[in-house]
Amino acid sequence: MERYRLERGGQVLGIVTREEWDGHQGSWPDQGCLEPAPGSEPAIALLATECRLHDDAVRTELAGGDSSGLLVEAARVQAEFLRPGVVLVSVTSGSSLAVDEFHAEGERVYWR
Repeated sequence: MERYRLERGGQVLGIVTREEWDGHQGSWPDQGCLEPAPGSEPAIALLATECRLHDDAVRTELAGGDSSGLLVEAARVQAEFLRPGVVLVSVTSGSSLAVDEFHAEGERVYWR
């Protein structure tokens, strides 16, 4: 399995081990498991906040409510996470992949 350094604004947030796509996340074939690095807690907290906002939006929609405010806030948090630039750098080859979206559910991560 391919392993990447997750870098945000030059700071290493941890190591992502790519997992085989199992169809679980539909349109998210790029998925893996994140081993956070020391000092990455503030950035990882942004991802946890975004995940919570999305979960709250789903619950709100299922209850017949308006989730638009929650989704706007989730998008703002995602933009804050991505703002300094996020890349995945292959541990083996050193090649890098710019990330346009990055989401986390616990240790599982998804990107495009």
